[in-house]
Amino acid sequence: MKRVLFISCSSSLILWLAFSSPSILSGQNYQTYREQQAQIATSAKWRLGPFQIYRGIQFRDIGYDGNVYYERQSDHPVSDYTATVAPQLNLYFLYRDWLILSFSENPEFVYYTKEKQERSFNNSFLPSFRLFLVQRFVLSGEFQFQKARVRTSSEFDLRIEEKVEGYNGGIFYETPRGTALGFSGGLKKLSYQSMVLRGQEIDLSRILDREERNGQVELNYKIFSESLLFLRLGYAEYDFKNSESRWKDSFSFSAAGGKRLPFAGRTRGSFFIGYKTLTPRRTWIDGFQGLVAGLRLEYRLRPLTVRFQYSRDCQFSYETNNVFYLENWYRAGLSVYLTRFLRLDYDYLFTRLDYPRFIPVWYPDGRYEEILREDFNHSQTAGLVWKVFQDTGIGWSVNLSNRNSNYFWEGHRERWFMGVFITQDF
Repeated sequence: MKRVLFISCSSSLILWLAFSSPSILSGQNYQTYREQQAQIATSAKWRLGPFQIYRGIQFRDIGYDGNVYYERQSDHPVSDYTATVAPQLNLYFLYRDWLILSFSENPEFVYYTKEKQERSFNNSFLPSFRLFLVQRFVLSGEFQFQKARVRTSSEFDLRIEEKVEGYNGGIFYETPRGTALGFSGGLKKLSYQSMVLRGQEIDLSRILDREERNGQVELNYKIFSESLLFLRLGYAEYDFKNSESRWKDSFSFSAAGGKRLPFAGRTRGSFFIGYKTLTPRRTWIDGFQGLVAGLRLEYRLRPLTVRFQYSRDCQFSYETNNVFYLENWYRAGLSVYLTRFLRLDYDYLFTRLDYPRFIPVWYPDGRYEEILREDFNHSQTAGLVWKVFQDTGIGWSVNLSNRNSNYFWEGHRERWFMGVFITQDF
């Protein structure tokens, strides 16, 4: 009786979440109940009473940053020593063969030696549950919270504080073979802290604070034991909180399909391609209609590993004349295993941002011009990794990046970073 009552209440909660607040369409693949069980058994090796535990820690960006605020060379860039430590704890409770409760906690400590205002404590946590009913239906729900001082997108030169709160829920029908068909939904609230740019405060809260309600219908069809095809149809609404930014209120339709490749073997990764519209509610503002895509491929044939990533999508802009910008993101890399314990890495990243509406530009000499803004980012990273234990390695890397824009006040920017890191993927 208690179990029936618990299932009934949980089902009502998830159905309410799913149908009142839809979720985001993305390239991320759905994980079946059985797949999650197997993943927990593989990764969560520690036990505390009835709980299975995964614990880990990451050390990132330990080194010297030659341009902390990604400033133009004429503005005398500030440099500093920095380090990031990010422990992680995943806690799981599995009850028989029909319930998974999980909780993920991921604090992050970012330290700068001189630039004390850049020091931050970032944190995110994610409680969730999944119910597996009559060996066919999966009901799921989760709450997401994240508060972090980061560069939230390619558009930002500065690290700003972003706060995200959201709810997600779904109902899926799964077959023993791993095929899944269902609906998922979510509600997400985003808020931002203001920043100072070129001596002027920009109220990002007024410009970007918003609420997103999204939903998708999804089919995942298993081809082989690890490969699957997926199809998704999605709808989204974006409502900005401040009255001065309500002209950015929009809705979106999207359709996409793709394939997930096996995690094991020489080739692994996933890709999707689709069509998306982003339509501002103010009819006099141009929206977006076009292809979106995502690709992540890696081919391993020792002593070489070749990787490639690509992403194309539109993102909301803090630029006051544009609702969004179109971003094309490319990354190619190569790893060469010089010996059994020494690896050489190289990666090249290129990003292009295109803004659809003309923006006014006033030059220092008084000239006035209207332009379609275009930004280009280039980044190269090279490094060496020494294997110290199993798949764990300690690496040293150098990154050189530069940004160019036809918008005068952005101009040309250069940044370099040199430091050490720890990887668990040698």
